[in-house]
Amino acid sequence: MSRILAADVIKNDTLRINLLVKEAWTGGIHTDFRYDKDINELSRKISEVKADNYYLHSEVYQDEYILIRKMSKNDNSVMSYYFIYKYTENEKNRYFFTSMFCRFEKDKKDLLIHFPYYLFKNIEDQIQASFNDGINLGRTYETIGVLDDFRKFYSDLETYSIETKDNKLFVNDGTLIFEFTQENNMVKIECNL
Repeated sequence: MSRILAADVIKNDTLRINLLVKEAWTGGIHTDFRYDKDINELSRKISEVKADNYYLHSEVYQDEYILIRKMSKNDNSVMSYYFIYKYTENEKNRYFFTSMFCRFEKDKKDLLIHFPYYLFKNIEDQIQASFNDGINLGRTYETIGVLDDFRKFYSDLETYSIETKDNKLFVNDGTLIFEFTQENNMVKIECNL
């Protein structure tokens, strides 16, 4: 039995899951690991995890990753979001476990925000960009979700002020205002300091 872990650096939360894995490499705020069963079985195992003050709700998206909601037992609210994605085909049975935050860069400043990776296509590229150079503001990304899905994600976290106007969603963390603009299945992300 190994422990995989991920940390939400914005909410100062950590999720540890005891799981029978072949190998695990922890990077402080995320874990790479190998798991012999398929992604649906992994999701089911995660949903079975119980703790004193929370439970986990997990679901598979696009047959490539698992959205994990850490839910309060007191009021069923979302405490934090985490996710696991399956590496590409050349990395058989290898997964990456992390929290749902993203690093953007603007004017040589690192900006952090919770980020609904599960609503985007080409998820692996987005995650690697976030951990390495930061995702580009002003760029348009292909999504599987609609603006209302983004609104629900940020509302669930109860950390942000949300405003919707026309085809735009404004997410305010008290310091920064992130703007998500949707056209068809594409979302453009901007930030005002």
